Order: sequence, then structure tokens, then C-alpha cells
Amino acid sequence: MEFFVIGINHHKTPIEIRERLSFRDTDIIEFTEKFAFTKNSEIVILSTCNRSEIYIYSDNITKDELWNYIEKYFKTKIDEEYKFYKMGTEALRHLFYVAIGLDSMVVGEDQIQGQVINAYETAKQLGGAKKYLNKVMREVISFSKYVKTTSHASDMPSSTAYLGIRMVEDKIQLLNKKALIIGIGQMGMLAYKYLAERGADISIANRTYENSLKFKGENEDINIILYSDVNKYIRECEVVVVATASPHTILDEGDFIHSSKKTYVLDLSVPRGVDKNAGELPNIELYDIDSINMVAKENLKEKEKILKAYAPEIEDKIEEILTWEENTRMDPVFNSAQNYIERLANDTVSYIKAKTNISSHELRKVEKIVRYSINKASREPLIYAKEMEPSKMKDDVIKFFEEIYNED
Repeated sequence: MEFFVIGINHHKTPIEIRERLSFRDTDIIEFTEKFAFTKNSEIVILSTCNRSEIYIYSDNITKDELWNYIEKYFKTKIDEEYKFYKMGTEALRHLFYVAIGLDSMVVGEDQIQGQVINAYETAKQLGGAKKYLNKVMREVISFSKYVKTTSHASDMPSSTAYLGIRMVEDKIQLLNKKALIIGIGQMGMLAYKYLAERGADISIANRTYENSLKFKGENEDINIILYSDVNKYIRECEVVVVATASPHTILDEGDFIHSSKKTYVLDLSVPRGVDKNAGELPNIELYDIDSINMVAKENLKEKEKILKAYAPEIEDKIEEILTWEENTRMDPVFNSAQNYIERLANDTVSYIKAKTNISSHELRKVEKIVRYSINKASREPLIYAKEMEPSKMKDDVIKFFEEIYNED
């Protein structure tokens, strides 16, 4: 069995490519059913605004097979220059770096830990995470929580929403400025938090009106705009934040063309929620995920330094996982051996019973001796094999035992 990860992320892939491979919940269900059940493998899918990555544990899925299915499923072709692939130790290291925010475009971002947890919980519920990925994901999540607690890196806000609001704040004073937030998922709620701290006059619009009412119940100082009235209300705003999960753009240049005010538009959606042509209008300054993160990179050196200090501990964790994996390689053999021992003991006792006239009391004594002897003779070589150092000889020994105890 091999552990590997494939996907695209912000390192090599621009947003116009990343948005083609943005996984919705239905897509994750489809992929999990395809590969976890029909291929007898394990799978966790992590899809955020900056990455779409598929973590696989399998001995019968290749990266080429997976890429072919991805491109066919999303009806798109991804150039090789944008794809990435890591396996074994490199894949484990990558996952740890992702979970603590060291691989993020905005180093140390606040959201990634929760996104990794959600990806794992989803995989677990769908049956994609089994013995191996349960172990790996638990170790990774536990370590990311440890880093968050001990590094205090999260005390320095660095989410894309925060950085976007800071960029606007560099241009205008936000106190009492009209701001509209479209979409009140995690990113939208963060945008609200940072705008509220700066005294903006905030309105929200959400496709599901009941969610807007619920949000207002928790934050009385906001206004609710009907989703159908967004296009009209935009003209009155100095700041517009788009943070939806829509698979297509919801605003284009026509929605802003009548705006007489200078309007700063933060598009925090992937796929993008605002057509890029809107940014060509004279009164519109449009920032998408990539442009926000590009400006932010220069301000995150200190966080990167803090998080890189955990690299040696990550290597220790990887070694622990590899040791655990090596030790569990024999588990299926032990299970098969136990079934074999049980059958052999039953057959032996039945033979003794048929060929002798010993009493039931004596037969029970004989049965205990038989089971103990067969178990001891069978398990001692298995334990010796399990304790061998990783090598080709160990691989051959395991294969030998697999053939002996094959139940087919």
C-alpha cells in the first residue's frame, strides 16, 4: 500500500485554473464512492480557495488513473506544469505543513486547521478514511492544534479576509463606510468581524434569507439586503465583499457600471464570484484571492520563521507514523493465521474425538493443550517476522506467510 497526494495549489496554479477543480460536497461524495469502495482504498479530499488536493492510500490506484478521472469528471484539461504529486514521506510532510499553515499562500492563515479537520470528518463519515488515514489525520490534526497553542502564531491575524480588509483600509477610512457582504459562510463571517471592528456600516446578503436572519439575530448592528436587491444596493457601497460558494460568477461589470462612488471589491470566492472585467471600470478596485495574497506575502516572514521551527518535530511525527505503518503490515497476516489456527485446532480435536474413547472431561483438557501448542508454534515465527527491520527479506517473509494462511 502506498500513501500519496495529487492536486493543484497556489504554488504553481493561478486562480483561473484552481477554480476549475473546486470540489463541492457532491463531488467529494462522488470521488469517495468511486475510489474508497470500488477500488478498496482510502481517500481524503481537501478543497479550499488555495488548493484542491486528494490524499490516497492504496495499492491499486495510480496518479495517472486519478488525474484521468479528475479531468473527465470536471470536463477540463490541466497542464502538467500545474499538477503536483508527492508520495510516502514527502506526502506526509506536505500534509503536516498544510495543516499548520506553513504551506499556505498566506503563511499561518487561521482557517486551514479547520478546513483539514472538516476534510477528515467528511471522509470519515463517507467511509473514505479507514485504518491508515484515520491514524494519519488524527496525528496531523493533533499536531496542528499543538502548534497553534504553543506558537501563538494565530495571535497575528493573517486570513485572506483580514488581509483584504487591511488592503482596503490602506486606501480609505472604514468608519461609517457602507459595506456589503455577499455570502455569510466562514470567509464572509470573518470579513464581517474585521469590518465591524473598524466601525463600518455593514449589510449582508445571502441566497438563503433564513441564514441572514439567523446571522442578524447574533449581530444586531447589521442590515439585511434581499439577495435579489444586491445589484441595486451595490451602487451605494464603498466596500463590497463577495464570499459565496457559487460555482459561477454572481456579479459582472454591468452590476457596477452605474456606481458613482469609488468602490473596493474583495472577491474571496473560489471559483471567483466577480467577473474580472469589473475591475476595468474607473471607479472599481477589484481584488481577488491571488492579488490579495500576493501583496500579503511580504508581511508574513515572522510567522514563517515561527512555524519552520516545528520542522524537526514534524520529522519525528513522520517517523512515528512510518514505524506504526511498518508494525501494522503484519496485522492481516495475524488475522488470517488466527483463523487458520482455529480451523486446525477444531479439526485436530474432532479427529482425536473420533479416533479415541476419552471422556468429555479429558477431551476438554486435550483441546486446551492442542490449541496452546498450535497457537504457540504458529505465532512465534509471525512475531519474529513482525520485529524484523524493514528489508526485502522481510517483504519476502510476509509474502510467504500470506500464501500459507491464504483463506481462499
